[in-house]
Amino acid sequence: MLELAGVATLLHNFYNGIENILKLILKELKISLPEGSSLHKDLLKLSVEKGIITETTLQELGEYLAFRHFFNHSYALDIYADKLEPLVANIYEVYFHFKKDITEILEKIAQ
Repeated sequence: MLELAGVATLLHNFYNGIENILKLILKELKISLPEGSSLHKDLLKLSVEKGIITETTLQELGEYLAFRHFFNHSYALDIYADKLEPLVANIYEVYFHFKKDITEILEKIAQ
């Protein structure tokens, strides 16, 4: 169970890092950050609207957003390997797509 909690924390931190990067980019672009109870979902939607990430990346990150919510509102005893496996298996691909998206927007900002 300790190993599962560690993997779950890693996935949670991965997604939080993604959100922090999106917030920094939006701030740099002078775009107001979402607020309220749906701010995490709204942050992803806004990032698509502003061309920071693609719709594909949004869909991929949606699974990690859902896990973030679960992680923050559950107990370690509720964490199961079969729920973590798809997220772990896809993390590199999701990171690759996210990195590609933000690299393009950062290049535009730098010009």
